[in-house]
Amino acid sequence: MNKKYWMIGVFLIIIILFFGGQQWFKANMAAAITKERAQQIVEKKYAGEILNLEKKNQQFIVDVKRETGTYRVLLDEKSGEVLSVKRTDEYETDEATVHLTEEEVKKALLEQEPGTVKSIKQIKQGETVVYEAIMEENQQQQKVIINGTSGEIMEKKPIKVEETTKRLTEKEASDIALKQVPGVIDDVDTESIGGMVYYLVEIEVDEENEAVVAINSITGEIKSVTWDGEDE
Repeated sequence: MNKKYWMIGVFLIIIILFFGGQQWFKANMAAAITKERAQQIVEKKYAGEILNLEKKNQQFIVDVKRETGTYRVLLDEKSGEVLSVKRTDEYETDEATVHLTEEEVKKALLEQEPGTVKSIKQIKQGETVVYEAIMEENQQQQKVIINGTSGEIMEKKPIKVEETTKRLTEKEASDIALKQVPGVIDDVDTESIGGMVYYLVEIEVDEENEAVVAINSITGEIKSVTWDGEDE
């Protein structure tokens, strides 16, 4: 009897181990991502055309073509994590990272900052590729520096009014002043009054009289006319 029960017990253990092993195998198989999922990950992350996709040594090897070149992306078969990105076309450089396009940077910027993007351009800051954007909100502008790889904002700086608006030239300011006070231009200088820049145009009217005309450097409006040496 004891031998009989012992054999039944061994048989049951074998069955449990068999079915348990199957379940473990299925669970591990289910954890691995499919080729379709690997393609979706690369397309979403790098927004390019998939040229080739294969699985090798528990990795997905994906060749993707972007505006900046052709890259090989290695994905972990189980997690879908990006293991490496390397440029593979004839313009290959030492850089191992993929730079975002202007549209991608613009999208990332608007997700982080309110307003509209007036302009954007790629610049090099040391060995790092970054983008410089001009943003505007409520008629106020700021210069924003964005990381060209991650899309994160690195620096923000407000832009003064006189930097964003086109000034009159000295010649244009002088012409306006001469229409107000005919004479000979003696000197043209600038002065900031209440946060606004004005041209101070000195005009020699005659040997005894000289006028200084203050002109708004943006609008051309005459703020004041002062006289020196005028007979009262």
